[in-house]
Amino acid sequence: MRKTLKGAALAAISLTCLGAADAGDYQYIGDVILNGSSFCPRNTLPAEGQTLDIASYQALYSLIGVMYGGNGISNFNLPDLRGRIPMGRGTTLGGGPTFIQGQTDGTETRALSGANLYTHNHALQSANEDTDTGDSTNAMLGDLSSLPSAAHYYHAGPVAPDEMLDTDSISTTGQSQPFENRQPIIAMRWCIYINGDYPPRS
Repeated sequence: MRKTLKGAALAAISLTCLGAADAGDYQYIGDVILNGSSFCPRNTLPAEGQTLDIASYQALYSLIGVMYGGNGISNFNLPDLRGRIPMGRGTTLGGGPTFIQGQTDGTETRALSGANLYTHNHALQSANEDTDTGDSTNAMLGDLSSLPSAAHYYHAGPVAPDEMLDTDSISTTGQSQPFENRQPIIAMRWCIYINGDYPPRS
């Protein structure tokens, strides 16, 4: 009785392993899977933009062509999903841009320009009193006579049509440094099936 149970258990384990091993054989060519292991399984290659010979992978080439690169004469490329997130093809919701299959877009970092800022105003601090008698606290041009060089802030006489201002009043600020544009991520391995069943169209 003990030998019979042991034999049945071994047979069940063998069938389970066989089913898991053969499951990949019935995957469609061109399917892309996300893999958490340290290698791509049998019948797949890493989706890392490799260049393949058309003659060696005719079935796969007939499905993806040169959507991801290649000359279409002797070679073609696999999709390169390193550091990229796949997105559905077509027009985005709300009438946004249209993306064709194989198109890439987006950037890891981005630097804003003045055109990206929301329209806004800055308050100008100025005293409404004579500077020699009023309180000009927080005023932009207050107490000119007490400054080391009041000429840096005003000109008393006639000026030419083009007059250079003091650099403190016209110099730029900021460093135009790009900022991180990525959402939180975890890196895994994308694999594409190069062998398997040829996908039916209907």
